Amino acid sequence: MFNLRKWCSIGLLSVVLSSLFSMSLVSYSQYTTNKQLAQRFESKSEAFDELSLSYASLEGMIQHLEREFVGTTFTAENTSSIWPIVRTTEFEVGSIDYPAYKSHYDAMFVLDEAPLGITLIYHHDINGYAVALMTCIQMMISILILNWGWYFNRAKGKDTEHKNNEVQTIRLQELNFSQHEQEIFNGFSAFNSMDDRSIQWFIWAHRRYGCIDKSMSVATHSDSLEFDINNRTIRIRGNKLELPKTVFFYYYWYAQRKAQHLGPYTNPASNKPDLSAGQELARIMAKYDGIDRTIEELKLIGVRAKSLDLNRNKIKERLVGEFGALSDLYLFESNRDPRVARYQYQLILDSEKIQILT
Repeated sequence: MFNLRKWCSIGLLSVVLSSLFSMSLVSYSQYTTNKQLAQRFESKSEAFDELSLSYASLEGMIQHLEREFVGTTFTAENTSSIWPIVRTTEFEVGSIDYPAYKSHYDAMFVLDEAPLGITLIYHHDINGYAVALMTCIQMMISILILNWGWYFNRAKGKDTEHKNNEVQTIRLQELNFSQHEQEIFNGFSAFNSMDDRSIQWFIWAHRRYGCIDKSMSVATHSDSLEFDINNRTIRIRGNKLELPKTVFFYYYWYAQRKAQHLGPYTNPASNKPDLSAGQELARIMAKYDGIDRTIEELKLIGVRAKSLDLNRNKIKERLVGEFGALSDLYLFESNRDPRVARYQYQLILDSEKIQILT
């Protein structure tokens, strides 16, 4: 089935490429034929000069040429190759303008210090056999190139996968599984489809819990952040973590903003605390047994930029200390608010992955 899809894809691409090539080839052959015929006319400029001497006036000569040539069909055969794309071309003189007044003519030359312009109308006889032959050749070349590219990418992908597997094997060897643990581990077919981040979570969980089943549960768990506000604990990928009271409430406040799609919060000015945000945070702390002194300060003064920075740093310190580099999704992203030139912050984790238990 895989090879069938591969060859269908290669076949479709080769047909598209060869068709585009054929259309381009036909268009280019027509263009070059037109240019060659126009150049033949322009090369006769001296003959036109000599012809003009036999007429009483140039106007009379132009009128005579128009009667003789305009609307008359001529045929030119292409003998430049054995299998020409354009076999023959029939063309007729559409108009002869003297002096020339348009910006573009198929052929143009100077007659008695004034430009003479000739418009030609072309009808090409395309050699279908030659086009079909060139299309087949291009199709075979496309198939060879696409097939080679597929094998090259596949080999490169296998090499990368092999290297990744070697790295994962080395990491897992560091866990020093017992024979029994290794047998249990080999029974989890899901491990083979894990990405690198899941592998890292497995290694972290095994070092933390020393249990294959628990480690696999953590590794296959989706990234999630859960707040148990009554017990003031969080769960990251199902792993429980306690935070100091005030640190927990600040983290909860940022998470609630993200879950409600309120956007990044811009730090207040260092000399002007945000009273509204402070009172909101104070209500949360008062409801869930926060520290009285902190609550009063938030109610009366508001939230300070210094307090926000301090608690974000404590959150980062606690999460990194527990989960290491795996905590990156659960920390903060920042950028400068263009309106006030101060930094604004929000959680990195997607809002739908945040759960709040009340």
